[in-house]
Amino acid sequence: HAALAGAAGCPPPALRCPPRAMGQHGTLTLPAKGSRHVAGIAAPPPNSRPHQPRKAGHTFILPEEEGVMTTQEQKQQLRKQLLEEATGFDAAYLAASDAAIAGLLLGLPEYRAAGTVFCYVSVRDEVDTRAFIEQALADGKRVCVPRCGANSGMDACAIAGFDELLPGRFGLPEPAGHLAALPPDDIDLVVAPCVAAGKDGSRLGRGAGFYDRYLAGVAAPVACLCRGKLLRNTLPQERFDRPVDIVVAETGVIRPAGMGLGGTL
Repeated sequence: HAALAGAAGCPPPALRCPPRAMGQHGTLTLPAKGSRHVAGIAAPPPNSRPHQPRKAGHTFILPEEEGVMTTQEQKQQLRKQLLEEATGFDAAYLAASDAAIAGLLLGLPEYRAAGTVFCYVSVRDEVDTRAFIEQALADGKRVCVPRCGANSGMDACAIAGFDELLPGRFGLPEPAGHLAALPPDDIDLVVAPCVAAGKDGSRLGRGAGFYDRYLAGVAAPVACLCRGKLLRNTLPQERFDRPVDIVVAETGVIRPAGMGLGGTL
């Protein structure tokens, strides 16, 4: 068939193979002659293009249909659109939303109960966290901020002030190298950034995967800070994306899983 395959890698109709199914021990088996079903899956209609399964881990999955965007592509397109939209926000709106979000964050019962808070250090158009970090330190909290490593890894390092931050891996302010990383179990509350958030707890980051990997090993509640103009009902998510527990916008607090009390959006 390889010699006769078309440009898309699909054999001519006369040479198409019947659908394949997984047999025991991960081997591929062909259906019995004349069978219209394989492992409970109906055979494709006549003249349809056969699916070529691809392996993902130990599972064979079918490719996306032609013309349909993958979830990753949807996220990339939406991220670009929302980042462009955010460039149009005026300074008055940014300052007002920053102040309102910081006040709501400081009022969360999860914050009041936390001994150790892990919070991003805001840059550019992100919701500002510097006032929050200063207040948390003044409240006697142990404040940790991110330090990025190789392979999208990230550590939480405690700081005593902003003077312990230096330009890091991507030119972003990070804890100095001599500051030790805390284990995830020591964190009582995570404050995470986003490009946008969904009212269902879905979160769209910048695409590097640092928070996805870190949050996978954290049991503490996660509060995502999102400007109200970037809030959506839901966002496309992949299997490794962890929903957040709390979304804080200038218009109020939303708890997708109904955790405790709080304002509503």
